[in-house]
Amino acid sequence: MPFLLTVVDLREKGVIQTCQGTVEAKGLLLLGTNDLQSKAYILNMNHHNGACGCSTCLEEGRHVAQGKGYARYYPYNKATVERTDENFRADGQKAVDGGKAVNGVRGKCAFSSLGDWFDIVMGFVPDYMHCVLQGITKTLLRLWFSLVYKHRDFFIGDKHQS
Repeated sequence: MPFLLTVVDLREKGVIQTCQGTVEAKGLLLLGTNDLQSKAYILNMNHHNGACGCSTCLEEGRHVAQGKGYARYYPYNKATVERTDENFRADGQKAVDGGKAVNGVRGKCAFSSLGDWFDIVMGFVPDYMHCVLQGITKTLLRLWFSLVYKHRDFFIGDKHQS
């Protein structure tokens, strides 16, 4: 993948600029953002509507009737295990060895080649369009802080540090 080769080259060799002296600059990829379909493709994992399709947790999700078909949703669960860079990479290797997806990961992710300096799970952040422009952040803030939901497990409006 040309993009990843460029990222590695920028980190290893950097860029040398000569203009009234010599400056060497090196770069590092910290984050990436994609919509959910391309994120699943890039991470080599199930899509958001598939089993274990969340890139940050290991919740399998549940199917529910939706319109004329079905949809997958991920219910709030206190016991849900978070994905880590380490278990994501391990699941990718297990999927390669076993020939089938493990915890939603179908095989190695191309970004695994960047080494341990890039965190695959935390390095892909939610995209602006879906989280802000479509109102997801507003909805989450309402659910977390509105007193209407004060008796629900996900409500955090009464949690504060002293």
